[in-house]
Amino acid sequence: MRRSVALLCLLPLGAQAGDLTFYEKSIAAAADCHKTYEQVVPDWRRNRAALFTRFPDGRERLIHCLPDGVAEWICVPAAGKIYTAVQIGKTLAACEAQTPKVPVLDKPSMFAP
Repeated sequence: MRRSVALLCLLPLGAQAGDLTFYEKSIAAAADCHKTYEQVVPDWRRNRAALFTRFPDGRERLIHCLPDGVAEWICVPAAGKIYTAVQIGKTLAACEAQTPKVPVLDKPSMFAP
């Protein structure tokens, strides 16, 4: 069952180490994604731990490197959705330099198969 939750509440949900948790939320435009990013990472445009990518098809991706894991948002304005994945106890290769003691996942995105 899919749950829609306010992304502001994602991190304090008490996920256990090794858990990979997914969320989704409806949006009206990319600006809604930016508001969501700001709720969790207020300085996401300047923060070294927040890695932002905009794709040619309009999708956006934000990776937030955390001291004990990683959070990843995929914004798909054309579909009216923002998807979030949170991993505690592991990180993505993009965050390896910032969190060298956290094991790295063997895929480029938590949304990759």
